[in-house]
Amino acid sequence: MTYPVVLLKGAQSELRNLYINYLLPNFGAEVARDNYVAIKASVESLKTTPRMGRPIPELLETGFDHYRQMVVEDLNKIIYQIDDEKKIVYVHLFCSTRQDFETILRTRLLGAYP
Repeated sequence: MTYPVVLLKGAQSELRNLYINYLLPNFGAEVARDNYVAIKASVESLKTTPRMGRPIPELLETGFDHYRQMVVEDLNKIIYQIDDEKKIVYVHLFCSTRQDFETILRTRLLGAYP
């Protein structure tokens, strides 16, 4: 079964910002491009294997067991939600693995519900 993958508006903006403001200036054009391509390929793979990411431990204890994370190229995380009832994957955010993940979860994800 194939699930449509929806990049929420905030995730689209974050992906653009991750590329322009973080990857490009810190790692150069080639690494930035390679990471961007890897991220897009990982998002595409969610259509056929939405459970390939792992549950987010910080959210499991709060009952948010439908969110998952996938690390891409050891530098970036994709945070997404599987809606099994609608058979849709919602990509909520992209971030660097070097960012304060708990703060990101508190400020962005816990208040953002499609």
